[in-house]
Amino acid sequence: MLLRLVTLPRLAALVGAVLLRGRIIDAIEAVLQACTGQRRKAALNSFLRGNFAPVRCERGPEECKVVEGALPEALDGVFLRIGPDPVVEPTGDYHWFDGDGLLHAMRLKSGAQPRAIYSNRYVATPRVTLEQEAKRPLFTKVGDMVGPMGVLRVLLGLARFGVRDRGLKPGISSTVANTAIELHPASGLLALNEGAAPFAMRLREDGVPYTVGQATWGGALTGPQSAHPKFCPQKGEMWTFGYATNRETEGWQRALVRVAVVDAKGVVAKTVPIHGVTQAVMMHDCALTDDHFVLMDHPLLFDPKLMMEKGPGFPIQFEPSRASRYGLLPRDATNDSKMQWFELASHMVFHTLCAWEEGDQTLIYACVAPSANLEDAMKKVADPQQKYAEFYQDPATRPQLCVVRLDRATGEAAVEPVLDKNYIVDFPRAHPSHMGRPMRHGFVTRFREKGGLLIRGCVKVDLYQHKAVGEVTFGEDEHGGEMLFVPREEDPTKATADDSGFLMCFTHNEATAQDYLVIYDAASMELACRIAVPHRTPYGFHAGFVHASQFDAVNVARAATYGRADSVGSATAK
Repeated sequence: MLLRLVTLPRLAALVGAVLLRGRIIDAIEAVLQACTGQRRKAALNSFLRGNFAPVRCERGPEECKVVEGALPEALDGVFLRIGPDPVVEPTGDYHWFDGDGLLHAMRLKSGAQPRAIYSNRYVATPRVTLEQEAKRPLFTKVGDMVGPMGVLRVLLGLARFGVRDRGLKPGISSTVANTAIELHPASGLLALNEGAAPFAMRLREDGVPYTVGQATWGGALTGPQSAHPKFCPQKGEMWTFGYATNRETEGWQRALVRVAVVDAKGVVAKTVPIHGVTQAVMMHDCALTDDHFVLMDHPLLFDPKLMMEKGPGFPIQFEPSRASRYGLLPRDATNDSKMQWFELASHMVFHTLCAWEEGDQTLIYACVAPSANLEDAMKKVADPQQKYAEFYQDPATRPQLCVVRLDRATGEAAVEPVLDKNYIVDFPRAHPSHMGRPMRHGFVTRFREKGGLLIRGCVKVDLYQHKAVGEVTFGEDEHGGEMLFVPREEDPTKATADDSGFLMCFTHNEATAQDYLVIYDAASMELACRIAVPHRTPYGFHAGFVHASQFDAVNVARAATYGRADSVGSATAK
């Protein structure tokens, strides 16, 4: 008893000291915020204005009304769209990649009495949970890491972990899980961001999503993973990769990149460290063919020293003097010794459409830009009366659909434009059952040439003839998101054509502030259905669809999949 009486005051004093140190860090951040004029900057940040602004709340389920057309009978499931929505006001600068993952869901029920039910939920990551409780940022974000002040913010972030401020502890996941939502039937529904392992989600019958925990496949995949894994429709495999900014990632054999394969039973079949990548670069997407897994090593470099240099002071910069490289890893490889690399003039690819082999050539259809500038996702308006800052002002940053040809016999490589018009396009989509093999049709989201980063519609492309064969254009004041392709058949392997399906996305009317879910027939490119959404759905990133017949597979517990190390972010259905 005496020992307890002596120990408790010391413990209380230690806890008090830690809390005090956390409040001291808060005070220093407040001074930094005042000195840098951060509140004024936030008011001008294009990605905190208009329909990019966060909603910071969870809503639904709520019934929605079909206002045009009719819900197609083939659509019985949940449309999901994820994007950044910061749960607390940033204290540093804000980058669009920084927002916490907010999942918007529309349950579509076809039949005699069709229904549409809207809801939204945050991915319950440790960051969301802890920052909501603290009512302030606790984790260092991309927008914090700008210039010499950014160095100080990084140090303050490390200090918070050092004193274990408000639940922070070494090893806790800082991911935002805001980039993509993907279904691997053997692993579940995954909310992804390339900074860490994904989070596993489940669905209620009414379509409301909720978080289970971080997916680590029994601890086999605990490091960073791409937000864009690729799926083999024939074997049921999921191919993914992760990249790191240093060579200290556990289990990676001092490599900066690691490839992983999850089989049709949800088990990690193999991991392959890739030693051919020698600099820390942003590797956002990949591709998969029948024979190869494709990695892209573009010169978008991570270098913290850039924060101390004159100019923007942003630690991620495009280096035009460095080549762009494509690596082909044989799918049966157990190491990277047989990986073949190809070099091209510097360019950037954020997203691939599809890839396949033709004889000795590997063809990769992707959205290619001569350059890239991630600072644009922090742009400020010049005039407070202006809603959004101009985007794509530098023509070199405008992506165009191209085909990258890699000749495995000669080692030569080339990039050729696909569309006959110089559309600004990205967020490509195609029929999932044709992945890895030749396909005729693909779909790319089209951006406005002037104004903010606003999507004006979708282009249907004939990949054999290299031309646009159809287009959807939203109304004058209406803008949308990635146009998701959803197969008409619940079993996509039974598709009769690679354009047999639907295209859908949320849209926002800037004049009326009304949001919709729009559904188009992918074969005819005609509007099938327009559903009024009762709440604003901010412009976001990627989308997914889960058929009702897949709900049971999504919701089956998988003890081997869900890790417990980061259970701070776990949530139950509500």
